[in-house]
Amino acid sequence: MRVWVACANRDKGAMAMKVCKAACIGCGKCKKACPHDAITVENNLAYIDFNKCKLCRKCVLECPTHAITDAGFAMTAQAMAALAAEKKRQAEAKKAETQKQQGENDSNK
Repeated sequence: MRVWVACANRDKGAMAMKVCKAACIGCGKCKKACPHDAITVENNLAYIDFNKCKLCRKCVLECPTHAITDAGFAMTAQAMAALAAEKKRQAEAKKAETQKQQGENDSNK
């Protein structure tokens, strides 16, 4: 299992995208998303400290250009996020239904 930056181009923004389709644009969103402080952005390029990285893949989901890539996982980061969102939606729906039933029970007393 591994997470890495797919392109080493150091141009900023749109110029980077002209050189490399999966270019890091140096926006820093991955750095902000990383709860383990494993990412630095220098010279318009993200660097992952593999000694600090815990493979949570929050950076993969946050990267707007998909320059940060993951491989060797049973589920892609996007599929993992979609599953988590669905579980959260189901939990919220169950909570709302429980609250509704409690309200009905309280009004019947």
